[in-house]
Amino acid sequence: MSTVLKMLPPTLRQLLEYVSPATLKIISIREILALSKSLIQNSRDKSLAQEIFAELQTIVNNSVISQQDESNQGELKELPDDRKEAAGEAILELYFQQFLNTKGFFIDLRPKKIGTTASAPFIQWHVSLPFVLDEEFRQSIVQLYQSFYGQQDDEFEDALLNLNLIEKNWQQERKDQLKGLLIDHFGSSLEGKVTFTMDMFYTSSHNLFSFLKDNGVEVDRNFLVFGIYLVCLYLALDELQVGIDVQKVVANTLLDK
Repeated sequence: MSTVLKMLPPTLRQLLEYVSPATLKIISIREILALSKSLIQNSRDKSLAQEIFAELQTIVNNSVISQQDESNQGELKELPDDRKEAAGEAILELYFQQFLNTKGFFIDLRPKKIGTTASAPFIQWHVSLPFVLDEEFRQSIVQLYQSFYGQQDDEFEDALLNLNLIEKNWQQERKDQLKGLLIDHFGSSLEGKVTFTMDMFYTSSHNLFSFLKDNGVEVDRNFLVFGIYLVCLYLALDELQVGIDVQKVVANTLLDK
């Protein structure tokens, strides 16, 4: 396994260090091998990156995106306090909007890839690491977020079933346990603002994936990429240390789709 992961681009190897070890235990080795091959191929495919970028430009309406390879380490931290919330909302919008891109998405949302601008939304994202999620997985993730923040319980459970996070024969108590862990992972963000921190990510993701491992759940290989993408989001928002109205962001990006 370690030999396979060493073949990944350096950035992906670094980001994997943030992912709970339990994640690798609920994805089969065969699936991880196939995923690693796809990650390597996709990351080198310039035509794919261009296709994803062109489609993303039609979706994003509140941020500046660029294909220039630039490092902006530390710029988010240096934003004035009165600009941080708008920047955080813009980053979170990008995170959600990418799931609407049927061509693929860019994994690398780390703070070093996000520069600052003089006016709202105060960020410019330099995209990198293209990848194409399986279409069924992408649609299920959109359904998961839409149903959770739209408070549609039946749709939410359907999304969990589609993602193989719960099984039909589970007792309701076990399903509710999983739902509770997901709510923790979302930051209990149906009410008020959420301050995203890496400590919150470590705890909630480890608890979630440990629960899945203990219950014999095996998830789709796309979850590993999803986990890496979440790491990038949390790394960026952790730099801001500001509360964000997630419900509002989701309403602006996913709930009207």
